[in-house]
Amino acid sequence: NRLDIAYCDNLPLKIVFLPAKDIARFVGEGNVDIGLTGQDMVAESNVEVAELIQAGFGKCKLALLAPTASNIKDPKEIVGKRVATSFPHLTKKYFDELAPEQAGTTNIRDISGSVEAACGLGLADAVVDLWET
Repeated sequence: NRLDIAYCDNLPLKIVFLPAKDIARFVGEGNVDIGLTGQDMVAESNVEVAELIQAGFGKCKLALLAPTASNIKDPKEIVGKRVATSFPHLTKKYFDELAPEQAGTTNIRDISGSVEAACGLGLADAVVDLWET
């Protein structure tokens, strides 16, 4: 059995362990009072929350990546193509703002885990994923 709630003996506090993707939504909807998650998760959840502190870890960036062999040099070349990501809200927003006249034409495929394999498997022409140098 997995314990998802920790009770504090000397404080009126319960700690709830949630998947990172759920934390911002649960805080934004008032189900929990405070949460610790990444800014990427907050942005993807599309809810209003107040950022109280920056924890100083997690230095990844959300990046648009395409295979070298595709010879894509400009993000606009991907508009209207297939993009795999685990950040569908942010990806749609990016492409809709990149080419407003073609809003909604990019085929965004929501996948979880191994996003980087999507191009090699023929599932996508590009990916939007977390990237760190």
